[in-house]
Amino acid sequence: MTTRSATVVAEPARRRPLALAGAAEGARAAPADEPLRANEPHWTHEPLGATETVEDAAYDDFLGLDRVSLDQLRLLVLTGKSGSGKSTTLAHLVDRHPSFRDRPRSWIQHHVEPGRREPAGRLRPDSSRGLEELVAVDELLAPGDLSAVAGLLRAGHTVLAASHVHPAWLLPLRALWPALVLRTDRSAEKILRHLLRNGVSATDEAVERFCRRYGATYTDCQIVLEWDGGRDFDRALARFDACCRIELCRRAD
Repeated sequence: MTTRSATVVAEPARRRPLALAGAAEGARAAPADEPLRANEPHWTHEPLGATETVEDAAYDDFLGLDRVSLDQLRLLVLTGKSGSGKSTTLAHLVDRHPSFRDRPRSWIQHHVEPGRREPAGRLRPDSSRGLEELVAVDELLAPGDLSAVAGLLRAGHTVLAASHVHPAWLLPLRALWPALVLRTDRSAEKILRHLLRNGVSATDEAVERFCRRYGATYTDCQIVLEWDGGRDFDRALARFDACCRIELCRRAD
């Protein structure tokens, strides 16, 4: 299997904006990567651990979810570019949100481990066996994973997931169960707050230009900051745009 990774390519800047990953939520779906082949999923009945738990002081609720009740939801999916906060938001919701924090939960860790060509665990339609009512999935990797999500929902589970699957593939599930699909890579305000919180000067205009071009991702923001020692985002972005670009490429581990 191949995965996507951010690559910095040093070359004269192209004067046309780079397309953001994904399209409008209602766009016509097209087949993505081939369905993944792997073994049974790995699940636990506890959160991922202290290193994955978000402390309130450091967490940016840029989606505004902490202020609303999610009690009636059966499916919540966080989608967006890598490095935009999907997994962090997922961990916060499970551990801290009033609608989920006191419920027994299971985690399905569905990811490609270093040195492997396939994910450590694969979601399957019978994945509900032995799981708690609340299931957190990190992450959905291909449209084929959604059949397992449907199986979990039919079995009465509530599913929270980080996802790399295009939102249009989720439309059938949204038609059958109360669902919420949110993009994590469109908030320029969260990037500005992140920079200022870390002592980096930045203007609204520079941050908005960055997000239009690359998406609101913390990972790409850090790549840009390396061009000015991490203290002046406007100057770093100008230098980066003058000689580099960020592209996504397929990489076989």
